[in-house]
Amino acid sequence: MFNPIIEAIDVPLQILVVDDEEIQRVLTCDCLEEEGFVVTEVADGDATLAEIRRDKPDAVLLDVVVPGRDGFDVCKEIRADPEIADIPIIMVTGSEGDASIRRAFELQVDHFVTKPVLWALCATPISVCVTGPTS
Repeated sequence: MFNPIIEAIDVPLQILVVDDEEIQRVLTCDCLEEEGFVVTEVADGDATLAEIRRDKPDAVLLDVVVPGRDGFDVCKEIRADPEIADIPIIMVTGSEGDASIRRAFELQVDHFVTKPVLWALCATPISVCVTGPTS
């Protein structure tokens, strides 16, 4: 699949995919790798923070419901740490309630995606969050 935003970048973007459901991680990783991203995956909140601090990915696709620290707590900790606070966070959840979306944006997520994810479009919010919109 051709994504002009990704094609314009010389170095592949590194994305961390966080989801406790293996099938969701596999589908998301496959989709993003097809778009040219380099993808790392983890299944829980504690591993997420360790991975982010170690590798400093270009963006994080973060599920709300994960073992250990949930996505909201992980987001809060990322934003509180000056070393990683600027990493774009795209929060993903099966919960479409206003409260979840409101809380995510209060925690300064860059974008919010609800499940089921439209796989044909999954790379677009990541590309825009990392590189900014194109004209």
